Amino acid sequence: MFPDNTVLINFAIINRMDLLERVANGNGRWCATVAAECAASARRLELTALNGAGEIFGDPLFPDEAEHQDVLVLRDQLASPGDLPTQHLGEAETLAVILRRQLRCFFVTDDDDAARLAAKNGIQVVDTWRLLKVAHRKNLARRQHSLGICADHRTTRAGGAARRVGSLVLRQVAVGVTLGAVTCNTSTTRSCNYALGLTLVASTSSDTTE
Repeated sequence: MFPDNTVLINFAIINRMDLLERVANGNGRWCATVAAECAASARRLELTALNGAGEIFGDPLFPDEAEHQDVLVLRDQLASPGDLPTQHLGEAETLAVILRRQLRCFFVTDDDDAARLAAKNGIQVVDTWRLLKVAHRKNLARRQHSLGICADHRTTRAGGAARRVGSLVLRQVAVGVTLGAVTCNTSTTRSCNYALGLTLVASTSSDTTE
């Protein structure tokens, strides 16, 4: 299981890195750029829970020379005009390492563009919502009815034009998952709003994650 930094931030915001660790079940890995992005994010007061990510994902994987060239190509496919050179590097590096090393794993992201590019290259993709459903189904989280989380993540391009990178709306789960709630604003998110109070009902999804 390889995450991008947005997924890590999601779990840190709701203070449930422990749940992410249980879902990873000893199979979490990450690439160097994602680890660096995570460390930078962890300096924010509301994201200090990210300091525990290293215990979940271990030593980061660094791309070799050939993989680095792939990173540049993949990053270009993810970038939009006006994006900073450092944007999308974590996702591109992760995809490059998975593809070059032919790793049997899945990529966890809430970035729609990164998810499409991964799927196009034959990489299995899941998002934060899918991980939470897995946690609920496997009884890894404490259950409680009438509790939910809603989030909308956006970033902005240089020049002020908004671009949607991921949307997470936790809509329908059997009895809910107790995860906590907080409202925050970070330098990487235009809006990051988690709210309690959604009454969640049964999901008929038969998704499985290995």
